[in-house]
Amino acid sequence: LAVGFLLSELPFDMLFEGGFTWEYQNVYLTLLLGAGILMLQKRVTNPWFKVLAILPFAMAADLCRTDYGGMGVTMIAVFGMTDKTWAQAVGCLVCNLMLRSAEVPVFGFTVPIQAFAVPAMGFIALYSGQKLLKSKVLQWGFYLFYPVHILLLWLLQQHLR
Repeated sequence: LAVGFLLSELPFDMLFEGGFTWEYQNVYLTLLLGAGILMLQKRVTNPWFKVLAILPFAMAADLCRTDYGGMGVTMIAVFGMTDKTWAQAVGCLVCNLMLRSAEVPVFGFTVPIQAFAVPAMGFIALYSGQKLLKSKVLQWGFYLFYPVHILLLWLLQQHLR
């Protein structure tokens, strides 16, 4: 995740900010902070500490202005603390609806884009946890997809100017 963050940050900044800046960070930093809270929660048994431990990770995401911010890290932590229960569904629904996102018109209503992530929770709930493919090439392909597609979008943007 750290490598993905470093590979993605410059193309991300070029695409969205027009040049390198630390003003806004790509989603890999959100995922890295989320992995950090999951590793901490795995080592801790006290449920209250697991909940309170979310705060510094979420604050770091907000301070760094990551994609999805503190609420994204909180959603990752909720998935980690709950195991396909109603608490997971409710917690993630609340996190999704609290995320700041762009809005799109749908049948005359304005709907936050993040609302479209809510149905994905059903598919996540059905996931068995078993890896279907064990290919390292495919794994790295998934990791590299984000930085490569951001770079390609930036190149397309440059071409269209």
